[in-house]
Amino acid sequence: KKREEQKIINTLEGDPLKNRQEILRRLSTVADTLIMTCTAYFSNQLTTIHGLPSFLSSYKQNQPTSLAILCSGDLGAEELNYNSPIDLSFVYSNRGETFGRDKKSIDNNEFYTTLFQKVAKTLSAKNPERAIMSYDHFIDHHMNHANDLERVALVSTRVLADDSEFRTRLEQQIEQLAYDRPLPLGFAKEMTLNHESELTNVTKVLRFIQLSHGTIFKDLRKRSLFDVLNILKGHALFKQNELELMIAAHALDGTIASLLYLITGKAGGILDVESDTCTEIARRLRLRDKNEFKEKLLETRKVVYNILISHV
Repeated sequence: KKREEQKIINTLEGDPLKNRQEILRRLSTVADTLIMTCTAYFSNQLTTIHGLPSFLSSYKQNQPTSLAILCSGDLGAEELNYNSPIDLSFVYSNRGETFGRDKKSIDNNEFYTTLFQKVAKTLSAKNPERAIMSYDHFIDHHMNHANDLERVALVSTRVLADDSEFRTRLEQQIEQLAYDRPLPLGFAKEMTLNHESELTNVTKVLRFIQLSHGTIFKDLRKRSLFDVLNILKGHALFKQNELELMIAAHALDGTIASLLYLITGKAGGILDVESDTCTEIARRLRLRDKNEFKEKLLETRKVVYNILISHV
């Protein structure tokens, strides 16, 4: 399946700007498959040694614990790019200990911590401070201790889980934690006005708009920014031409990041608009030369800034 998806993605890369959303969605689907497969593989290994993570039910019987994998950032939004970090965390349904290997039984948290470390290392995923939490710990943290950026991260968080009931319960809870609470004082300033240059950041400002208006307009509760921008066409928050320009800008940002990685083999980094790399990016975007590309990039940044400064 991975090879089939790669062939399709390679074909779509023939027109990377036009096909940006579909490319990112397909890259995210490939990542989902790898994450679930990798997690199942190492979980089976650990279960053979320590037994199955479980908890004691109200009837004093051992019941299996469920695991949910939370995908955040670009992966959660199904906009995973070639250079995007893999943002993962684990939430397990119940505290307890493994069952079936009495002498080698361990605490559920230890089991899932070891599992996460193996998965993260294999997939070169990020290893955040609170990567593994029980369900009740997760709720308590986000209700009482999480900072504003963690609140924003919930907007793009997507849940992968074999247990559909646990997945649905966690998805509903994440949506409530993100949208159905008052925004803290100073949230707008924290999100948009710390650095004027960040007003060219479509992602950051749109997440702020989602959290500000998503309580009333529930159709704005989407993870993909392409979806959010298209849904905003049905609202009066932006003019239609502004939304079209922001969709184009978001696609251009993703395409540049993608091409920069494909050409140089390096994730991230600063684009030197005078470099040969820039010339190659211009060619792949079907532009005349790097000067035309530079003009297009600067004009896009200017337009986005002017749009966003009028809305925050």
